Amino acid sequence: MLRSIVVLVLLACTPSFASEIVTVETANFTVFAESEQLATTVGELAEAERKRCAEYWFGHDVPAWGERCKISVGSSRGVQYVFSEGEAYGFEFGLGGSKEGTFEDVAGNISHVLIVRDWQFIPPRWAEAAIGTIDEGRKSRKRRRRGVRAAVADDTALSIRALFEISNYPHNNGQSMFDQSVTVAEFLLKRADRATFLEFIERGVRRGWDQALQRYYGFKDCDELETARVAWLEKR
Repeated sequence: MLRSIVVLVLLACTPSFASEIVTVETANFTVFAESEQLATTVGELAEAERKRCAEYWFGHDVPAWGERCKISVGSSRGVQYVFSEGEAYGFEFGLGGSKEGTFEDVAGNISHVLIVRDWQFIPPRWAEAAIGTIDEGRKSRKRRRRGVRAAVADDTALSIRALFEISNYPHNNGQSMFDQSVTVAEFLLKRADRATFLEFIERGVRRGWDQALQRYYGFKDCDELETARVAWLEKR
């Protein structure tokens, strides 16, 4: 799987570790880390997660990427890329340092890259947040549901219509926005498959969310979806 290993000595490093950075290339990723072992581990994990996430969202693996996605271990930046004339390229993202956190970050970030790169469509912010976290474990999903129930109870939750229209991540209460995005996606994914979910997102952006909900999930509009989701949350 490994194509080449290069050691770069940098005067100033973006990641917050030692000055010697090792670069490991796999078929689809270039990994920058503080040691060959760590870079190799993350590279192998990224390749495995790429295949798993592609099968999760698309039902099949995807062809090899012509341009490798860059991963900087020790950096906290999210997925970055350029989208120009209908084509996405220049993908890169950072990962935290812990083994558990790195694993979760890899799955979420690669899901994000796959949706944009292989679907060739930039999802809205709520869907972007949900796609990056929907493959979380049971404990994380329960924690998010509790957070949304609390927000609904004290009347601080966004309406689903407002959530769907968010164009930028909020500076305040961003965690609540993420939690609401994930629970909406989880609810919809229980009603239909992942391909339907992706088609719904694209149609919602292009034709409007009420129309997309009617077509793919049988809800009259965002308000009816909100009522159904709140009822579902109360039973979880």
